[in-house]
Amino acid sequence: RRAYGLVVWLRAESAEALAADLRSVANDCGIGVQGLRSDQVIAEMRARLYRTRSPWLLVLDNMSSSALMSSSEKGVLPRGCVSVGHVLVTSRMATLSPEAQRADAHANALLLGCLSIPESL
Repeated sequence: RRAYGLVVWLRAESAEALAADLRSVANDCGIGVQGLRSDQVIAEMRARLYRTRSPWLLVLDNMSSSALMSSSEKGVLPRGCVSVGHVLVTSRMATLSPEAQRADAHANALLLGCLSIPESL
């Protein structure tokens, strides 16, 4: 059983919602992001997650675009953090983009079907 030093739940239904939640997390953690563009806030938070040694869990809830999940410039995932952090993605998407499938190939991904109402409670 693993204990996380940081658990962050982010709305991922749009790039705007994700950036707003990351900005809020940064402010709550005392990370100065005032005046930064959304892409700069995402880059700063990715860098912070990459450098931390404390175990973390990043929950991307209701992801509407698998591009947000990538570790490219447009995505939120930090590169090379599998031993320190974990990412849990919830989505209603039936398929993953080729980019997300490549990302999954390098991680321990588990794709689940739709949950029944009793399973989801």
